Amino acid sequence: GDDLQLPPRKTGGSSGRGLLDDALDAGRLPLQPLEWHYRSGHPSLIAASNTLFYGGRLVAPAAAPRSTKSGVVLVVVDAPVESARGPPAGLVNRGQAAAIVRDVVDRVQKADAMDAALSI
Repeated sequence: GDDLQLPPRKTGGSSGRGLLDDALDAGRLPLQPLEWHYRSGHPSLIAASNTLFYGGRLVAPAAAPRSTKSGVVLVVVDAPVESARGPPAGLVNRGQAAAIVRDVVDRVQKADAMDAALSI
């Protein structure tokens, strides 16, 4: 609950605002200001906002060094999407799931356990 961040697109709720806004207004959730900013590729990208809006209290981790072994990779998997219950609930792409499992197993088998991290 960081009210300095742009709000998500509203979908309704008792007040016409978001569910988080309603819960905060009802006093059911404490406001938790943002402390870590992890989305920018470099701390300099958040420096102005950190100074102007957060009083310099945000922790912005240093940018990871560029490497051909890390980063986001797009892998196109030509496989059908199935649904047992109909969209949008229950959508499954077994081909994509199998490709992810193969990739994870391959990376784990090749990785140095002390020098690797993987996010899915």
